[in-house]
Amino acid sequence: MPTVELDRLTFSYAAYIGVGRHIRALMKDRTQTNDKKRGPEDWGNDIEAACAECAYALWANMFWMGGGNRLDHYDVGHVSIKHTVRPNGRLLIAPEDAKKFTEETPVVLVVGTAPVMDLVGWLPMGAITTDRNWNLDMPRPCWAVTQGDLRQMEEL
Repeated sequence: MPTVELDRLTFSYAAYIGVGRHIRALMKDRTQTNDKKRGPEDWGNDIEAACAECAYALWANMFWMGGGNRLDHYDVGHVSIKHTVRPNGRLLIAPEDAKKFTEETPVVLVVGTAPVMDLVGWLPMGAITTDRNWNLDMPRPCWAVTQGDLRQMEEL
């Protein structure tokens, strides 16, 4: 599993992008993916997610502008990035996310806390959104894939 450590300048840029996303969401009174109103603790979520996208872009040797701030945008190139700080966290896809992408869209799970991110693995959206992965045990039903069921990053 590749590990990417953001340097100070890159970390600062990604954090800046995350702060901007959070401000735009607050100004539009947008809720989090779990339908809860955004609160002070959510600044970190937006920053960490932006850092995860940046880490993937560095690993893939791709330019990242940080413009993927809408659910219907790819995060980096043609790839969707999902992030969790939980070491054993799963790749989670909400129904509204699945509608925005094709079945072939690669979805990458990044785990960690900035500046160090682990690129755990990936699957195409169609392999995630199956009955087998549908999970009703979450606060909000979604598709959930364990890390062991993901493909290696080198296969992407």
